[in-house]
Amino acid sequence: MDEDSKIQLGKRIREKREKLGLSQSELAKSVNKASAAYIAFIEGGERNISAMDLMLIARQLGVSVSYLMGDDKKNETQEVMQALRADKELSKKDREKVEEYYNFIKNKSKNED
Repeated sequence: MDEDSKIQLGKRIREKREKLGLSQSELAKSVNKASAAYIAFIEGGERNISAMDLMLIARQLGVSVSYLMGDDKKNETQEVMQALRADKELSKKDREKVEEYYNFIKNKSKNED
């Protein structure tokens, strides 16, 4: 991910987190991270984020991964989820988590329409 993309991702996470009234520490704990610094570095565009952590943060913020990445198109979310499910290196448990997240996004999108 290039620097500009990391900055935009961090900005969207921070805006949504603040809108929900969550502290960096609360968000970090909700995604199983020990320190608010993890979120602070992501919000500042200073840290890369794994796909799994991005999905967990999106879930906690009630938005899609595509929204956090700056693309609000619903089809993009579906493509990302399908690509992750097709990853042969994911365990069955991780595939189930991805499927659960995909269904969450799908249902959330229906409610927004």
